[in-house]
Amino acid sequence: MNEQDCLKLISKYEIENGFFDISINQIKAYIFFRRDIRVAYLKKHGIDSMHLKYKRNYKALIKSTLTSLSSLLKLLLSSKRINNVYAAYPRVDKVNGIYLDKFTDPVINLIEEPGNYVIFDHGMAGVHPMPRLHRESIIYVDFIYVLSELVSVVFWPFFYIINKHSVDTLYEKIKDLLNDGFSKKIICKKTLQHLFLISFFKFLFNKLQVKNVFGPARDYQMVYFFAAHSIGIKTFEFQHGITYGESILYSGYRDLALVPDYFLAFGENNPDTVYGIDPSKIINIGYAFNNYLRNISSDLTISKNDVLVISDPEVTDSMLSATLKLSEYYPQCNFYVRPHPHEIISDVWTQKLSKVRNIFIQDKRINIMVALQSFDNVIGENSTVLYEALSLNRKVGKLYFDGLNPLFLKEEDKDSFWHIRTPENLNCLLQGNSEEKPHKSIYSEFNLELLRQIIK
Repeated sequence: MNEQDCLKLISKYEIENGFFDISINQIKAYIFFRRDIRVAYLKKHGIDSMHLKYKRNYKALIKSTLTSLSSLLKLLLSSKRINNVYAAYPRVDKVNGIYLDKFTDPVINLIEEPGNYVIFDHGMAGVHPMPRLHRESIIYVDFIYVLSELVSVVFWPFFYIINKHSVDTLYEKIKDLLNDGFSKKIICKKTLQHLFLISFFKFLFNKLQVKNVFGPARDYQMVYFFAAHSIGIKTFEFQHGITYGESILYSGYRDLALVPDYFLAFGENNPDTVYGIDPSKIINIGYAFNNYLRNISSDLTISKNDVLVISDPEVTDSMLSATLKLSEYYPQCNFYVRPHPHEIISDVWTQKLSKVRNIFIQDKRINIMVALQSFDNVIGENSTVLYEALSLNRKVGKLYFDGLNPLFLKEEDKDSFWHIRTPENLNCLLQGNSEEKPHKSIYSEFNLELLRQIIK
């Protein structure tokens, strides 16, 4: 069974077996576990999905937690009124030495005035890279997340006593699906943690008299969207990548308390039924990050025959194996492997690749759109980056060997790519010209007035 079939099956199973019928404090508790359960279900069927791999930096976490406590207290004690809240994506990109959230910061640059907005930033594993764009408007929320963990550790037994029937029912359903359940303790702690966060942000939004909440990837912004909807605040989700079909994030049941009021797309991309929202609520505002990049240039020194290899956590072994074969077949080319930001290349592969003269691991902290400016040749399987490369008129190939299985947004998109079924096929891309293929762009020009109109 492939990933698409697995996701269709589990999405149907969740609904038919009442996973979303269990409410705690008027919230469907399974939402808090859906991603983890789906990842575990895929793994049970031999399919590795994306794992958010990171190590906590406890020194940085302590520092950011103290900073967070101070800034939150100042915000709570102030008489500020904030129209717009931006929930920053936890992973930031480095562009010309400055870190930014490529989904929200460029929009803020174009639409906001100081004092009208605030950015809530949780960081990644306690780390907040500096220097940071719009630092003066950022409020670290690490403290409230740490506090929510402490609350869950102390009070989960009492929570279980109060919600025993609901927790037991959810536990049994998960156990029946996976032949192994999350422990009841984990279910209680995670649910309690989310409910605490939702209550806090509901209180904070009310105090600040917030009118709109923005953020990319609703799973990351779950507590913000739940809190906002509970008190009638409009929510907006920024598109953060392309989706080919069924996905862990969007497939299946749609909880209206979590689904945003509007999905802000960066282009006219099909299919538009795969983002877990009514297509009539999808508004193409274009991609503000492209506006930000127009005066940015790359300082990477790359040869015309060099190749950028786009990897993903789901296919690391296959991608590196294919790259190894290509490097042997084309010793005159250098291959720069670009890991996904959540991808960790094993020590075994790192040692193996270090012995190959023409394979390099690229710094994944450098923004990918900046890196793409230096390369004529880009290859990979299904990453959004391949479509981004097409948007920049690069020569882009999709790999079909060593277990790689390319997908396309639309059937006609196949004509825009080179199809590399064997190492020999790469030569067609290297010798080819981007003008040979139909141009394809997943991005539209940013429409500032349209966004202003939607917000009003």
